[in-house]
Amino acid sequence: MTNTQLFTDHVRTLQKKAESALAATGFDGLVIQAGRPFTYFADDMDAPFRTTPHFAHWCPLEGPQHLLYVRPGKKPLVVAVKPEDYWYEQTPVGRPFWTDAFDVKQAPDEPAAWKELAHSGRVAFLGDDPHAAQVHGIAPGCIQPLALLARLDWDRAYKTPYEVACIESAGALAAKGHKAARSAFVEGASELEIHHAYLEAVGCVDKDLPYETI
Repeated sequence: MTNTQLFTDHVRTLQKKAESALAATGFDGLVIQAGRPFTYFADDMDAPFRTTPHFAHWCPLEGPQHLLYVRPGKKPLVVAVKPEDYWYEQTPVGRPFWTDAFDVKQAPDEPAAWKELAHSGRVAFLGDDPHAAQVHGIAPGCIQPLALLARLDWDRAYKTPYEVACIESAGALAAKGHKAARSAFVEGASELEIHHAYLEAVGCVDKDLPYETI
């Protein structure tokens, strides 16, 4: 089975579980936020960004402020936020393997993304910006609702075949890093040099590691 087929089945499974959770907790839909960027105080530099776990569970779209709208009986909607910014070049969403599983729209900023959602009814919100959710029409009692969150967190513990394949790929990549780190250690490298050997073997920079080197 191809990666695209595995991912499509993954989203179908999440949709089915989400619909069941929404019905059980009395919600008509769910908005999941990718997360806010964090800029260091009195600086022009952002902290390394990590997507909120529930958004990442559904969609591998990287970057902050994107929105996902889960609607019972409908294809989930992803609104990708791509700022019209002369300072940073924005890559269009394009047609990566995951797009067929969603309705995909693009917006220049987060307020415009909320307008693209056009949500209605009693809609729950999961994300790190509850203020923005309220500003855009989510009732206070629908923000991070514990009953719904508990069900979704429980469902995340059961991995789909797509997630199992991702774990296997990550494990194979990490094994390359650990072999390189061991070789560097045997050759008498310093801790910093061992760390660099690991990064070179897996082909990433520090901020892309799931955990910092111990």
